Amino acid sequence: METWKNLMGAVLLMVMAAPAMVSCGDDDNIDLGTPQYEGISGKYTIDTPSSPYESIELGASGDYIVVEKGSYLAGVGARSGERVPQGVFGQAEAASRATDYNGVIYGRYTQQADGTLNLEGFGIVEIVYGSGEEVIGFNLTPTGGGRLELDVTKAEVMPDDDKTNAICRTWKIESIREVEYENGQKVYDETFTAGSHADYGDEFPVEALISKSGTYMVYYQDGTLGISSWKWKDQNAGTFYYSWDNSWYDDEFATVTFEGKGMTVYERYDYGDGYVEETYSYLVEKK
Repeated sequence: METWKNLMGAVLLMVMAAPAMVSCGDDDNIDLGTPQYEGISGKYTIDTPSSPYESIELGASGDYIVVEKGSYLAGVGARSGERVPQGVFGQAEAASRATDYNGVIYGRYTQQADGTLNLEGFGIVEIVYGSGEEVIGFNLTPTGGGRLELDVTKAEVMPDDDKTNAICRTWKIESIREVEYENGQKVYDETFTAGSHADYGDEFPVEALISKSGTYMVYYQDGTLGISSWKWKDQNAGTFYYSWDNSWYDDEFATVTFEGKGMTVYERYDYGDGYVEETYSYLVEKK
């Protein structure tokens, strides 16, 4: 059996393929408010040459991603060999949470009384504004280190609309249903939660951060994470592309629908010879 991280991709593909359970279009019942840090959220590229960091992303729900220079992400687009579909919850590489092991740091942040941001496990950030509300710099004091004055440029963000505003936040993955068919006959149907199946150990995806900067990050129960990119395929239908290697492929897309404060991600993968997998992933907003 495939590892859970590869399996997750197939599961999500299946979720997208089940029209009886997942509706598309503009009839979603979206009941999601504005995330707490929507106003300052975004991916900020660091322009200061001497900086050891490549970028700092502030998620709308209060999660951050720091990418160090020389991290594994720098070479993601240059991998060679046969492309293996990973699925929307799969991952091309892994990095440890809240460490510099592979050059990616992920954690929570909160705004303090003085307006600075406490990036838990990383440091304190003071946002520097230019004219108006334009962010032009970060004064960063890493935990145990000296103050760094960094020039930054905010990456382009997607326009506001109901579906983009709804999907762009941090989600907790409650369960994943996998269905398999052979020659049109259902041969497998099981639902998984974190720790519910010994075969997958701690490789269950437990969080997904999706941002208007095009970042798609999955955090797994074992403390590893995978970072992908995303963009809308057909927004009205709720379909989006995802990419683990900085390239876009016609068969790597998923479908999202909303109901209240929850989101369902559906993915379908046809292996040929009559074998099809469908995956339904059920998510709720992380608070």
